[in-house]
Amino acid sequence: MESLHRERRFRAVALRASAALSIVALLIAALPLSVASASTSLPLDANPDRDALRARLDELFRIPSLGAMSKNGERVFFMRRDPENEQSVLYFKDGLDGEPKLLLDPDTLGEETRMGLDWWFPSVDGRLLAYGLSEEGSESSVLLVMDVDTGKLLPDRIPNTRAASLAWKREGGGFYYTRFPGPGEVPDAELFFHRKIYYHELGTDPAADPLVFGEGLDR
Repeated sequence: MESLHRERRFRAVALRASAALSIVALLIAALPLSVASASTSLPLDANPDRDALRARLDELFRIPSLGAMSKNGERVFFMRRDPENEQSVLYFKDGLDGEPKLLLDPDTLGEETRMGLDWWFPSVDGRLLAYGLSEEGSESSVLLVMDVDTGKLLPDRIPNTRAASLAWKREGGGFYYTRFPGPGEVPDAELFFHRKIYYHELGTDPAADPLVFGEGLDR
């Protein structure tokens, strides 16, 4: 009976904590990561069951998990998070029965800056990968392109691609993508509006990318 009572109490605490964190998250979503972390800890620090809740969450986070998956050509790309990973890691396999090969581990990409892998889109044949990286949880992605065979970056680098959508041309020479305006192009309060669709040909200057859709539309 005592163990059942503790389990029920734990569930009630977890539900209350979840509800409180949801409200707090809405209020602090726009804050810098360091400030957001300090703000989130306030309701938890005062909770007498904080240590038990943290121990249970630590246990759950140590369970390996698979995330998004995509098959492009003969390659399979997928996200996986193992107990030693703070963030999910991007792998690929050559064929369904191939050995997983690490492609991008965001925890190893910044020396003093925490990097995040926000999104990724393999080319139709799986030879190239367009992906977005951002610093310190900002989600203000910079679009990069990698040669999957060699792991080397192409010179293409496109900023202002937060939460981008992207579609490769079938032959892999370029792609259509969404981009927000940069600082100075619109008022600061509207930087995350006015998203438009552009076309980028690999190896060309992104500043000259032709606008495909969005001209004249409201924000």
